[in-house]
Amino acid sequence: AIERGIAAHPWVKEVELRRRYPSTVSVRIVEHVPAAILALHDLYLVDGEGHPFKRLQPGDDADLPLITGLDREEYGQDPDAAGERIRGALAAIDAYRGAGLSGENPISEAHLGAAGLTLVTGKGQELRLPDGDLTDALAKLVRVRSELKSRNLEAEVIHLDNRVRPGWVAIKVPAPVSEKSRGR
Repeated sequence: AIERGIAAHPWVKEVELRRRYPSTVSVRIVEHVPAAILALHDLYLVDGEGHPFKRLQPGDDADLPLITGLDREEYGQDPDAAGERIRGALAAIDAYRGAGLSGENPISEAHLGAAGLTLVTGKGQELRLPDGDLTDALAKLVRVRSELKSRNLEAEVIHLDNRVRPGWVAIKVPAPVSEKSRGR
């Protein structure tokens, strides 16, 4: 009964109780570690395995990337497929961090769209990613950002997902200030 009571707590991932005679009880608890926030009508904390484990409440750690693009019905109809998409988004965020790209531009959102995965940085830059291994795409991103920086440019959108020509990258840069003011 004690084990079931502890296991019912949303932060508890695993619990194991052992009784050691004559008067000792040992408790082993593994907690969920939040990796992201999932938007499914309400906001939920998601662990590294892609499982939503708790509705986000005031006071919860909310400095995490937001995963969007799934709806509650889609998740309810096929939680395994939805979980796979969530794990893919988490893996992309981890790969981005692992490539050393988070320093100035951390990921704030991972959008699971019909056309694929889009990461959005804290500065609002959209990174459209290809399916599968991201090693080459992230290496291209490093080179593209370096080239843009050398030209004193900032991209709004970087397409790393060209299916016809996988070696190509397309970028969208904001219009110069003089062109923006002409439209007013």
